[in-house]
Amino acid sequence: MSAENNDKARRGPANISILHPIGTLAIASVVFVVGLFFFERLPIDLLPDVERPQIRVTANYPGTAPEIMEEQVTRVLEQNLAATENLINIDSRASQGRTNVNLHFDYGTNIDLALQDASRHLELARTQLPSDIESLRLYKFDPAQDPICRRGSGRVSAPKSKCATGWRTSSLLNW
Repeated sequence: MSAENNDKARRGPANISILHPIGTLAIASVVFVVGLFFFERLPIDLLPDVERPQIRVTANYPGTAPEIMEEQVTRVLEQNLAATENLINIDSRASQGRTNVNLHFDYGTNIDLALQDASRHLELARTQLPSDIESLRLYKFDPAQDPICRRGSGRVSAPKSKCATGWRTSSLLNW
């Protein structure tokens, strides 16, 4: 029985590699050369071309307070654009005289078809919006147009006991 165990031990890949070093070296060399051959052909892309399907609607209504923008413009746009196909999320931001509504779609959604659908819903919303809105724009959002990182600094009004300098760094996206 010990002869059988001894034969089984000699049949393993490590034992074969030790007994045949030239064959092992040849196989390793072929794998290495083939690996180099294909490694040179691998595409290198630090920022891959990823299209997150998003559409943005902007409306300008100069001189209007943010609260009125939200009630009279943003809510109307959100209600009408919510019927767009493959929509997974709507977020909006209203400020003095301006509102932005962002439509987020499932990955794989044809953004051109979604843009046509959203445009149709936007035309229906125009009849419910105030007549003196200056511009109402609808466009595809391209993440390649955004910088990789946005940073800014500003003065924080903190109690004197908490912070001596009062400086902080934050993302401009949150401003």
